[in-house]
Amino acid sequence: MSSADGYRLKVKEVRDLSQVMAGFRSDALRLLARSYGRVVAGEATRRLDLHVLGKPDPNSGENPLADANDAVRKSYEQDPEAMASLNCEIVIHLVGEAVLARFVSGNDDYRKAWDTRRDVFRWGWGEGIERPKGISERNWKVREICWRNALAKTGFGSGLRFSLIDGELPQIGWGGVRRHLPTMEDRVRSVLPAIIASTGKSATEMSPESLSDIRRKLALRLPREITRELLAAYPASGRAPKRVASRPPRAAEASARTAQIDHADVVQSSDGRVFVAVPYVGLDTEDRVFVQVADSHVAITQNATQFGYVANVPRVATDLLRECKSVTLVEVERKGGRRLLRAKHVAIVKDISLVDNVSRTLGRWRTKGLARKSDDGEIRQWEQESTTTES
Repeated sequence: MSSADGYRLKVKEVRDLSQVMAGFRSDALRLLARSYGRVVAGEATRRLDLHVLGKPDPNSGENPLADANDAVRKSYEQDPEAMASLNCEIVIHLVGEAVLARFVSGNDDYRKAWDTRRDVFRWGWGEGIERPKGISERNWKVREICWRNALAKTGFGSGLRFSLIDGELPQIGWGGVRRHLPTMEDRVRSVLPAIIASTGKSATEMSPESLSDIRRKLALRLPREITRELLAAYPASGRAPKRVASRPPRAAEASARTAQIDHADVVQSSDGRVFVAVPYVGLDTEDRVFVQVADSHVAITQNATQFGYVANVPRVATDLLRECKSVTLVEVERKGGRRLLRAKHVAIVKDISLVDNVSRTLGRWRTKGLARKSDDGEIRQWEQESTTTES
């Protein structure tokens, strides 16, 4: 007897389904950024600390953060169970008027976020699942028929699958780890096994007083603060460089760190290049930026962190973006009635809409067009190779 501990989605159209999945993707990306960023931050800090203590990894390169990204990615690739927990996969079944979903993989945090969606409710059936109170025999039978058809994997919609991680794991930069750096206590605990092993003894052979003394000495030798510069390159001397006092951030930079992208302009130049202008939020210029296009909204992400969500985007703008593999994303700050160019990035465009994939199956053609034209000279500034910033 088949069984399914699944869900039913309260949606009427494919567009509604796309909105539900896009909303969940935003929640899941935040969870992914937190969990994966914490793992990479811990590994990068451990490698840096061992280097400072004179116990570097023999396979280390020149960048602790890059080494940590490679090591963590390989560890997940070699551990399918851990990868399944980090990723989140949901299978969608379209059975008549019912839209069913099965949670294939993902940790408990993903499932809790999924369970709290107001358009999602449990609708399980099968062996080991008792008929809920208030559900009649007739409705229970309807549920059985729907799930049997869904699990048979036949018919339209049997292959729709939501996967949070598409392809390789992201390359996490400083912006993705700085919020998740381990405490000094965690750092000491991370390097302690390697230090004990170098003495030729095991932890069980040492007295509690000796272990406590080693921990205290390690805490004094390790860098007190992990900075971007420390994770960018291993110290040449094996010691952490002294902290150089930096100027306090400007008001515009400080406010950008807490700003969110809530609107965007999609512009096409005369030579066909596409630009996306967004408010200045201080995106990292060294890491990749993604423009995720859904049916009626656009999201800007970097290092698995969503920096903005623009709703009710005109269809002509989303169609234009879908035709691009990459666009030029410019961060603009409004000041004194003017829009000043602050940063420019090459952003990768990803189509995350379900309705578009289904529409391709049905053979519907998208309408081409321009979202907006600009003749005010501003686009010529964006086209320049060098960016201008306010001194």
